[in-house]
Amino acid sequence: MARNLPDFINGWLEYTEPLPTPLIFRIWSAIGAMSCALGRRVWIKTNSRMPLCFPNLFLMLVAPPGIGKDVSINKVADLIITANAISKNGIVARLGGESISPKGLVDKLADNASKQTFTYRRGHEQVTAEFHSLTFCIGELGTAIPEYDPRLIPLLNDLYNNKPAYEDAIRGIEVRVPAPHLTLILGNQPNTLAEVFPERTFRMGFTSRIIFVYAHHPVIKDLYVDEEIELSWDQSLEQKLAEDFCDMASMAGPFKVTPETKK
Repeated sequence: MARNLPDFINGWLEYTEPLPTPLIFRIWSAIGAMSCALGRRVWIKTNSRMPLCFPNLFLMLVAPPGIGKDVSINKVADLIITANAISKNGIVARLGGESISPKGLVDKLADNASKQTFTYRRGHEQVTAEFHSLTFCIGELGTAIPEYDPRLIPLLNDLYNNKPAYEDAIRGIEVRVPAPHLTLILGNQPNTLAEVFPERTFRMGFTSRIIFVYAHHPVIKDLYVDEEIELSWDQSLEQKLAEDFCDMASMAGPFKVTPETKK
């Protein structure tokens, strides 16, 4: 199994240290990668009346141009591609592409390429379950959503809630997505959010589902470093992170929560 989840974040921060992007972007891109890897294979049960809590995230890195949104987000996409390439159990996470439309999103979630199965122990019983998962890693919101579609925001809100299934009629055909899971890691400039979404969007609960991560100042890094510094870096770290990603994707079942966390 993975060394442990905090070690993945620490390893990610070490690996991305040379990148010209703020620390807070690197931290949250690592957390977004973990959300993608875990999918709906793991969950937290709070009490018998509450629905299960899954580790899905909608993240938006917000900064002016040139701060490093794309750098952080693209590294997550690279990690997913590497993890899929080395996985011994098929694709562990599916990237959704560079744009988000209601029909395209539902179609991709519903098809078999987004389907993942896993087994976990429930009491003395071995249970097999499935879910359908997509991750979008897109550096600019205007690329992901070039124009406002009133059907998209309610769809994203609904998918965020991790219902047992999503059902809809697309061009007269009933589409059912069992156990949908969606991770968004998007970038945006502070002044363009209102240009993409009209004001009424902010009264629909969409913004309460997004974790906005802000940075304002560029991080200056040397593009060229001495050979001695290069040699001091752990050249196997990228491979280790991809292996940890695959290990996280093999975890299944409920998390145990410590009394300190519950408090």
